[in-house]
Amino acid sequence: MNHRTTTLAITSGKGGVGKSVVAVNLAETLSDMGYQVALIDLDFGQSNCAVLLNEHPRATLLEYTRHTTLMEHVLHRTESGITLVQGASQAGVTNSTVRSLLQATDTLVQTLRPDHDFILMDTPAGTGEVVRWALDRATMGVLVLVGEPTAIADAYQLARMVWELDPNYPIKTVVNFADTEAEAHSVSDRFGKVTETIRN
Repeated sequence: MNHRTTTLAITSGKGGVGKSVVAVNLAETLSDMGYQVALIDLDFGQSNCAVLLNEHPRATLLEYTRHTTLMEHVLHRTESGITLVQGASQAGVTNSTVRSLLQATDTLVQTLRPDHDFILMDTPAGTGEVVRWALDRATMGVLVLVGEPTAIADAYQLARMVWELDPNYPIKTVVNFADTEAEAHSVSDRFGKVTETIRN
């Protein structure tokens, strides 16, 4: 029987909605459940996953693309058993560098698949090149929402971009910063109603 890996692109329409916190908590939860999990921080220049996990990777994917380290040094095993990959730890990553990083990530994902049940990719916010790349490679997108009008509007733009290309692309939503379960359902329902017209 072939091993099947679920790849998730964790995204958001705008920054500041706790996307990386969701990615880290999801990775920790899946790992606690006994799954083999890899977490790739693709928010180049603003990587937060290592900080949130209180981990200190030996090297970044950016260093690998510059031929100053080996891939085995980029794959960091966390205390909880997650395979953590930090894309870049410095700001100012250029477009050409991003392309090199994404090419390296393509190779990395293929390397990780045989030994991991889940590969989580923490993307930047918005609809940029890295987000589009990650969604294209992922089994599904996980869109982090908050109940704020501008956040809903930006999330709508991201969903519209995806569903105009593929109306059947699976996107799941996670509502963050909700005080109650009822509030979370309200935000999710509101987003669902706003995006109904895109897929019809």
